[in-house]
Amino acid sequence: MRKTGRAFIFFIMAVAWFMAAGPSPGGARGAIGGLGRTERCPACHETAVTTHPGRLLIGHPPERFGCVVCHGGNGGASRRKAAHSDLRYPVPPVNLLDDPQRNVRHFLRGAEAQGSCFKCHNNVWDELTDAPVLSTGARFFLNNCSGCHQGSGLESWRKLAPPLTRIRWKVSRDWATRFLKDPRSVQPKTRMPNFFLADGEVQAMVDYLFRLEEQDIPTVPWDPISLKPKEAWAGDDLDRWVRIFRKGAQIWEEARCPVCHASCGRAARVPFELAPSLERVADKVKRDWLYLWLKDPPAYYPHTYMPRFRFTDADLRALVHYLWWDERFTAGGQRAVVSPAAKPSPATVREGRALVAYYGCAGCHEIQGHEGEWKIGVTLSDFGAKPLEQLTFGRQEIPPTRQAWIARKLLDPRFTAKATLRNPRMPDLGLRPEQVRALTVFLMGLTGETIPPPLKPTKPGIGEPPPPTPENLARGRALFQQYCTACHGQAGRGEGTGWFESFPRDLTAGLYLSRSTLGGGPPTERDLFRTLTRGMPGSAMPPFAFLPETERWQLVHYVRSLVKGKSVHQETIVIPEALPPTPASLARGKALFEGLKCFLCHGQDAKGRTREAGEFEDWVDAAGRPVPRSADLTRGIFKGGSGAQDLYRILKMGFGPMPPFGFFFTKEADLWALVHYVQSLSRKDLLKKQ
Repeated sequence: MRKTGRAFIFFIMAVAWFMAAGPSPGGARGAIGGLGRTERCPACHETAVTTHPGRLLIGHPPERFGCVVCHGGNGGASRRKAAHSDLRYPVPPVNLLDDPQRNVRHFLRGAEAQGSCFKCHNNVWDELTDAPVLSTGARFFLNNCSGCHQGSGLESWRKLAPPLTRIRWKVSRDWATRFLKDPRSVQPKTRMPNFFLADGEVQAMVDYLFRLEEQDIPTVPWDPISLKPKEAWAGDDLDRWVRIFRKGAQIWEEARCPVCHASCGRAARVPFELAPSLERVADKVKRDWLYLWLKDPPAYYPHTYMPRFRFTDADLRALVHYLWWDERFTAGGQRAVVSPAAKPSPATVREGRALVAYYGCAGCHEIQGHEGEWKIGVTLSDFGAKPLEQLTFGRQEIPPTRQAWIARKLLDPRFTAKATLRNPRMPDLGLRPEQVRALTVFLMGLTGETIPPPLKPTKPGIGEPPPPTPENLARGRALFQQYCTACHGQAGRGEGTGWFESFPRDLTAGLYLSRSTLGGGPPTERDLFRTLTRGMPGSAMPPFAFLPETERWQLVHYVRSLVKGKSVHQETIVIPEALPPTPASLARGKALFEGLKCFLCHGQDAKGRTREAGEFEDWVDAAGRPVPRSADLTRGIFKGGSGAQDLYRILKMGFGPMPPFGFFFTKEADLWALVHYVQSLSRKDLLKKQ
C-alpha cells in the first residue's frame, strides 16, 4: 500500500510538472504564416517580444513569423530542455531542401540567431543593419574564404588576390620565400594565410612560380639621384633629392592614396581591405615594377580596383621616389634586393606545380596553367545543418557543440590532423576573437532552409530611403569629399586624377550608364543606390557596400543634388523573373547575336574591339568624350552587373555607346535568349549549373 501511494504521488508530481512546463491556455500558437508548424514558445516567454532590439519586429511580426524561424530549436516541445535543444527530424520537413543529411534545426541564442537572416536575406553582398555580427562574418568570408570554399551565392565576382603569372617581375625570390613561409611576419596586415609549409615545399613552389614568366621585366631608366638615399648626397644634389621627395609626398596626398591604402602607421579610410597596406612596399616590390604598375595597373591585373591615374612621367618617378625612400614604407630600412638564383631542376618545378594545385592557390590567384582547377574546400551552402556526428572532434577537450567546433577549427585549423591521420590543407587565418564569433554566426546560418516566397522581402537589403534633409545632405557631402573626390573631383564634374579606360563621370550632368528609367532620363534613387552598393565591375568604381545603408542613402541624396536643373519623374521598367537557359534559347540567342551584328562592335570572338582613328566615331560617353574600347563579353564582367536581370536591363535600356535593343524584340523570350547567349560566352557550364 505504501509503495502504491508513493508511486501515485510521483505520478501526480510528474503531471503537475508537465502541465507547468506546457502551454498555458491560449499560449500555443497555431500554424504560423506559411511555415505550417505550431509553436509553444509564448507559454513561457510571454513578454519575449518586448526585448528584441531595433526594428526587428517591425518587419517581422511574431504572429506571422513566429520564433523558431529565427531561433531554431523545437517550438512544439512542452518541456524546457526539449524546446531549447537541437531538433532532429526523422525525415526532412517540407520547408527544407530534399537532402536526408539536412535533418537538424539548431537552437540559437543571442547574436547566433542573426545567422537565420540568410533564410530570406540570402544575398551576402547586402548590408543587414539589424544583423551586424552576421554582416561582418559574411564580408570576411567573401574577402578571405571564398577562394577555397564554394556555395550558392558565396562567390566573389573576381579573384581575391593578384595574379601570380608575372610574380618574378614584381618581387624578389628572397621576399617570396619569406612570405610563403610565414606571411604575417613579412606583411603583418596581409590577408594571405599561413599554410604551414615546409622549407622544401616553399622552395619548390617559388621555383615553379618564377618559371611561369620567362621574359625579364622591362627596365626603367632612373635618375641617379633616386638610386641612393638622402644621406649619400650633399649640396645641390641633396636639394634636388629633397624636392623630388616632397613632390612625391604631395602627389600621394592629392591623389587620395590614403583613402584606400593603409600606410605610415595610419589605417585606410575605408573599413575593409579594398587595397593592400603599403607599410612595407619598398621591402616587397621591385622599383621598376612599381613604376610600371602606377603607370598602367590594368596592364598587369585587369580586375584591379586601382585606377589608371593621369600622372606625367615626372609625377610617377617622384611618387616612386617617395614610396621607396620614406622609412615608413620600409621594413626597418630594408628594400627589395634582386639576387641571382640557380636554375631549378625539372623535378623541383614539377613538385612546385603539384603543390600549387594541392593547396588550391588558383582559388585566389590567377595562375597560368591552373585556370580550370576547382576550389579545394568543402561546399558550405548547408554547413549549418550538418549533423554533429559528421564533425571530427579528435582528442580535443572542447564542448561537443557545433559552435565550439567551428571556433576551434578557425583558431587551430589542423587540430583534427592526429585523429584523422591526414594532412589538412586549411591554413591559419590569424583571426581575432571578434572575427571568430562573426564567422561562427555566419556559418551557423548556412542551413539551406527555404522560406515560402510570401514571407521573403521583395527588395532584400534595400530599405526605405531617409528624406533628403539638410542634415542628410551635409553628411552626404562629407562622405563624398572623403571617398569620391579623387575620381569625380571636388565639384563632382569628373575632374579628378583617377580613371580606368574611361573618364570619371560628370555627376552634375545627371547622365548615367546603369538606370531603369525610360527615354534616357536620369536614374532613380534605387538605381544610384544599387550602383553605389555594387560598384562598377571592370572600372575604377569600387563597391561601397561597407558603408551603412543610411550613409549610402545620404551619398545618393547628395549626388542627386549635384545635378543641374530640376529632376523630372521618369517612368521605369519592371524587370521580370529570369527565364532558365536551355539549348534552344542558347541557339536562338546566338542567331540574334549574329543577326543584330553585335560582332561589329564586340568582335567576331566577342572579346571587344579597340577604338581606332576614323572608326566608331559614335563611341563617346555622356560628356562626349571618346570610349577607348567595347566590352569583352568573354570575361563575364560587366559594369552594369553580370546577373541575368542585369544583362536584361543593359540590353533593353542600352549602356553608354551601346543603343537600347528593347524595341527590336516583340517576344520577351528572344531578349532572354540573347541574355543566355551572352552569359554562355564566359560560362561554358551555364546549362550544367542550371
